[in-house]
Amino acid sequence: MSRIIITTHTELRVGRRVGNEVFVDTDELSAADHKALNLWMDAYPDAVRPDPTPAQVEPAHGEPVNTRPDVVERPAPDVEFVDPIAEYQKDSILQQIEQQQADERLREYQIQQGLVDDQHNANLIRDWLDRNGGYAGAANIDSAIKALSHALHWQPLSAFTKRLAGIT
Repeated sequence: MSRIIITTHTELRVGRRVGNEVFVDTDELSAADHKALNLWMDAYPDAVRPDPTPAQVEPAHGEPVNTRPDVVERPAPDVEFVDPIAEYQKDSILQQIEQQQADERLREYQIQQGLVDDQHNANLIRDWLDRNGGYAGAANIDSAIKALSHALHWQPLSAFTKRLAGIT
């Protein structure tokens, strides 16, 4: 009997109280405390249980005890660094390219098919893009023109414009 736990309230002044339990190392008790504890344990045997925690080993010659847990060291995973500023610049450049392609496609429709460059057409195409594509790209402009062709303003091409556009 070296380490026990008293699980009920006791007036004994032995051990360390943690919550409702008292942890007692009987090897460290004085003779009088040991005798009082034995009498108390005889009277209340159900209130005492053995302490399951392992005993701490005292180091020889005053050496410090290594209390660090065993740790398995694993190398950190290799994660590719992504520069957020470079990503933003790349996205910005791609958006600019797509916008330029959309503008060129609109100019082609104006020159080759007579699409009128007015606020009415701009509003219709912008609203269609907001509902369906979210961004202006050449493919989305083609889809918007195809879907809205009946509502857009068109003008007939002159013979000169047809010749310039290569339409016969």
